[in-house]
Formats: sequence, C-alpha cells, structure tokens
Amino acid sequence: MMLRIEVRNSYSTDVDPVLAFLDAHRHPNHIDRHRDLIAAQVEARRFIIMQGHRDSDGPKRSLLGVAGLFPHQRTLTSAEYGAEPPWRELGSTRIILNGFGLHKLAIAARVADDLALNPGAEAQFSVLRDHDIVATATHITAGFTPWTPPPDLANYWARDCNVVAASDAHGLVGFQFLALPRVAATQLINYLLRCNVPDFMLIRPASRRHGAAQAAKLTLTLDCMRTHRKELELLSQVDVIHGRLQSVQALGERGGII
Repeated sequence: MMLRIEVRNSYSTDVDPVLAFLDAHRHPNHIDRHRDLIAAQVEARRFIIMQGHRDSDGPKRSLLGVAGLFPHQRTLTSAEYGAEPPWRELGSTRIILNGFGLHKLAIAARVADDLALNPGAEAQFSVLRDHDIVATATHITAGFTPWTPPPDLANYWARDCNVVAASDAHGLVGFQFLALPRVAATQLINYLLRCNVPDFMLIRPASRRHGAAQAAKLTLTLDCMRTHRKELELLSQVDVIHGRLQSVQALGERGGII
C-alpha cells in the first residue's frame, strides 16, 4: 500500500512523543540537549514533525522524524547593539526513514518557517560532530558553509547541550558550525514550494540498502505554508533577481555583452 508522509509543525501535545522518540532512537552522532529546552520549542511549534502511514493503517500515524529550531539570544549589553537579533540553530534532528530526502526537507521546512514567521535572525546555523560525514554532506548539499561562531554563542551552545569541549579558532574542538547563506535559503524555499502541490511524490531509488524503488505521497501542512505563502513566494524570488542583477553587472564590468 502507498506510504503517505505528512510534514507539519509541532503541537504542545507532541512534547512527550518527541522526547520518547529521541530516547528510543538514540544515535552516536546525535547531540543531546536539555529536555526542557526541547519541550519549550515543541510547545512553541518550532519543531517539524514527520509522520507516516499506509492506507491500511487507518487513522494510525507513526513518527518518522523530528527536527527542531532553537533561538539563541545575544547577551551582549553594549549600547551599540540596541535590539539584538538572535541566532537560530537547526538542531535535535532525528529521522529514521532514509532514502526519501526527508533530511533536506526538514532543513527547508525549518528555514522557511523561521524566515516567514520570525524574520530578523542574524544567522541560521547547525552544529555537527566532525566525524558525522552523512549529516555534513546533507548540509553542504543544502547550501550550508563552514562558519566560525562568536565565542559567546559557542559557549552558550555547549552549555545547552551539556558539551564539554576545548575552544579553538573555529569554535569547539570536535564540532563544526555551519551557517546558511541567504541565497541558499532562497533555494531551499524554492524547493519547499515545489514540494507543496497536491499528490507530490517522493521517490526512494532502488539500492542494495533499501531494496526496490519505493514511492511515498507527501503532504505539507506547515504553518508558514498556510499563513505566509505569499511572503515565501516573494522571498524565493528576491534573492534570485538580485543575484542575476549582480551577474549582469559583473559581466558589464568585464566588457561582456549585456
């Protein structure tokens, strides 16, 4: 029977299921975080919930993955900062259904939700273990680039995640910080908009690991899609147009034909 996958924002009733899911599916590369911080962001609808079911399952839904977004407020008191923009971290991601591109989808959903509903972040970033090759490849493919965080941010992140690590010129030894450039965020929003059509299909190619090819029907019921779709469509175009103008300008400066 056809697998159906729904991607939505969390509700307050998801707190216990999310915590239980993270406990039940621990992974050596997963970075733990204080449970009260996770619960607070689930209640604030900042977690993305991925559920799946087959037609034969009836109303029953199974958790396939969860992915959180955590704001980090500045603590600098210098008058030059005034209203201090926060950093946003994409973290506490755990997805157990592989091969369908759900990791990229989880990144795109959180980025779009944040830009549409809570604009003004100075940086959107992720923290990965140095040896987590798979997650690193997923983030680089999504457009993330290496980033050196401000020292106070690295320290507060380590406190929130119970991490004991020495500091170095790039942040914390054993961990890598990756930030998302604005143009890459635009591309992720474009990707999410393309997925938000009736009967959109995700395809898992045939492989030795997963067996025969499989299709799944995707439904997006994200807050940002329901209430801020026009804003997302605008965000998906503005930076593309700006990039094209810069390319044309550069071509003109080199004496090319415009």
